[in-house]
Amino acid sequence: MTFFTPRLAGSTSRKSSLRQVLDQLTEGLGVFDAELQLRSWNPRFFELLRLDPKHATVSRPLQDLLQAMALTGEFGVVEAAEARRRAQRRLHRLARPISWVAEHLGRDGRTLELRRTALPNGGFVILLADISDRKAAQQQAADQQRMLKLLIEHTEQGIWFIDNGQLTTDANPAMCRMLGLTLPQMLGRHIFSFVDLENAAIFRTQIQQRALGRAAGYEIALRRNDGTLVHCYNNATPIFDGQGVKVGAVGMFSDISPLKQAEQQVRLSGALLAQKTQVLETTLDSLSQGVLALDPQGRPNAYNRRFSELLHIPQSLLQTQPTMDELGAYQIRQGLLTTSGMHPTPGSWRLDPERYVRLGHDGVVLEVRSHPGADGSLVRTYTDITANVQAQQALQESEAHFRTMADAAPALIWLSRADGSPLWFNQRWLQLTGRTLEQELTLDWSARVHPEDLQRAHLQLLTAVHWQTTFQLELRLLRADGQTVWVMDQGIPRFGHDGKFEGFTAYGWDITQRKRPRPTWWPPRKRQNAPTWRSPSSCRACRTNCERP
Repeated sequence: MTFFTPRLAGSTSRKSSLRQVLDQLTEGLGVFDAELQLRSWNPRFFELLRLDPKHATVSRPLQDLLQAMALTGEFGVVEAAEARRRAQRRLHRLARPISWVAEHLGRDGRTLELRRTALPNGGFVILLADISDRKAAQQQAADQQRMLKLLIEHTEQGIWFIDNGQLTTDANPAMCRMLGLTLPQMLGRHIFSFVDLENAAIFRTQIQQRALGRAAGYEIALRRNDGTLVHCYNNATPIFDGQGVKVGAVGMFSDISPLKQAEQQVRLSGALLAQKTQVLETTLDSLSQGVLALDPQGRPNAYNRRFSELLHIPQSLLQTQPTMDELGAYQIRQGLLTTSGMHPTPGSWRLDPERYVRLGHDGVVLEVRSHPGADGSLVRTYTDITANVQAQQALQESEAHFRTMADAAPALIWLSRADGSPLWFNQRWLQLTGRTLEQELTLDWSARVHPEDLQRAHLQLLTAVHWQTTFQLELRLLRADGQTVWVMDQGIPRFGHDGKFEGFTAYGWDITQRKRPRPTWWPPRKRQNAPTWRSPSSCRACRTNCERP
C-alpha cells in the first residue's frame, strides 16, 4: 500500500508524484495486467532488461518483450525457433498466479534478481535489481576461503584449535600426523593429555597469556600416541568472536626435533583464521527500498511502508505532514541517529550530499540517495545495504587472514597466475631478497635465479603449467646480503570453484645446510724418522702400555 497525504490535490498531482518517485528508483519496475499486458513501468525496467525503449508502450504484450529478449541472445545464443520456444517457457512461468524470487544471468555477465508479486486483479508486479556486485563479493569471499583451506590442508605446519576449556575443536592433517592420531581421536581431548608434567607447566603459563589476549611463540614437547616426544615450536594466538569475546585459541606447531638435534631453532609465527531482502506487494510497497517524496516546503506528500519501517517513523506521524526538520527532531528524541554528524539543524537536510550512508541504532546500514526536482521538491530513497557491507567486510577479513598467515609463516610462499607469472610474495620471501613486493612483481626470474639453475627451473615450471600439476625443484636464489641460498620449492596447483586452473601456491624452504659438503677426516701422514712402535706382546714384562697414544 502506498500512502499519500491530503496535500496531493487530485489524481493528476498524485500520478505525477508517483511517476517522479518511480523514475528515480535504482530498481526496475514493471506492472502487468491479468491479460499479461504492460500497464506501467519505469525507465530502469527496460534498461536492466537491455530492451529498446521503443517497446515501452502501454498494453504491450509480455510475450513481445520476452521474444525481443530471446532474439537478442538474452536466453542464450540459439537459432530463432529455439529462441521463441525459450521465450514461451518463460511466459508460462510468469503467467502462474504466484509470487516468487529468481536470478537471471544476462548475456553481458550481469546478474539480475527478479521478484514477481501477484496483484489482486490477477496481474502482477515484476521488480528487477542488479545484484552483480553483491554476487561478485560473495564469490570472492568464497574463493578466499578455498585458498585458506588449501593452505591449511597442505602446509607442513600443524594447526591446532582449542576452546576456552582447552579442549580440541579442530586440527589440520599435519597436526594429526605430528601426534600420530586421527582427527576423531583428537577432537574433544584436553591439551594436557598430550604433555608431561614439565611441559604442562609451560601450557599453564601460556594459557594465562591467551586469557589476557596476548599472542606468543614458545617451545613445547608433545607426547605422540606411541609415547615418544616431538619437540615443537608453537606460535599461539587467541581467537575472538565478532563481539570481541575470546572463544579459544589457535596454535601453529612446527616439528623442530631434527633442528634440536643440530642445535638449531626454527621460529614460526602463527596467524588467526577467523570465523563464519523482502516480499514485495504492489507498486511502491513492492519495493525493498524506502521512498520519501517531499514537496518544495519540505513536507512529505508520498512515502511507502518500507520507509516507515527502515527509519522507525510511525505512519501516524507521517500522515500529519511534518517537515523534515520535525522528522529530524523526532529521530533525535527517539535516539534513532547514531552516525556522527547526523544530528540535523533546521534546514540542514537540504545540504545533504546526493548520496550518503547512515547507520541506524539497530545496526542496519542504509544508503540514502536524494533526487531533487526543478520545483524544489525532493525524492529520497533508502536502501538496506547491510548484506553488501557485511560481504565486503567478510572479503576484506578473509584476504587479511590469508595474507597474515602467509606472511607469518617461515616458508618462502608465493602465488602465481595461470601462466606461471608471479602474483604475490610473502614477507619471508621479501626479507630474503631485500626487495619490496612491487619490485619483486616486476622482476624477471633471471634476476632471481642462479644462471646455472634458470633453464632447468624454467622448464619445470612451464611443464607444470602445461599439465596443471604439482612441481618440485631445487634452485639457488640471491639473498639481500649478496650470498646465494639453496631453496627447495614445491608448487601446488589452485583451481577455482568452476574447476578452472588459476595458478600455483608455492612453498619454498632453505636447504643450504643440506647442500654444503660434509668434511672428510684423513689420518695424519707418517713422519720421517718416527719411532717404530712395539707391539704390546714384545714388552709384557714391563706391563706398560706402549701402544700409540
